[in-house]
Amino acid sequence: MGSHWALATPDNLIEEFNSERLSNGRPTKLVKAVSQLYGYMTFNKMRIGALCNYKSLYLFQRVGSSGFQVSPPFKFSDRGTESPVAALVYICHQVITVGSFHHSPIEQGPPGTHMLKVEDFVVRGTWKEKGNTEILWEQIRLYLTRRT
Repeated sequence: MGSHWALATPDNLIEEFNSERLSNGRPTKLVKAVSQLYGYMTFNKMRIGALCNYKSLYLFQRVGSSGFQVSPPFKFSDRGTESPVAALVYICHQVITVGSFHHSPIEQGPPGTHMLKVEDFVVRGTWKEKGNTEILWEQIRLYLTRRT
């Protein structure tokens, strides 16, 4: 596990979390990070969350009223279906097929949360569709407006 990053990512996060959580003493960085993620996901009524550093990415999913599942690590050195890109594609697929990123489609998040659907907006951009594909971020002018 010896990582020089602030949050080390073990190969077996469940085992590491449970052993650290049940040990006497102060909560470790891993226990704090997972607990904080669960708290944020619960407060914001989110179904899927992620925890990562420069080494690995873990996906988390709330199940039932208080269940919490975690994926095996998606290491940034891996490719194909075991890569973090595959994990992020999975999240997008879940949102599209389930129709909601929230834990309960009826409860759309805390007050002030807005659900935006891409098809409700017209997207305009100042980039060229053909030609130069390298565009500096500060040159992009992206606007979203409601369809009428």
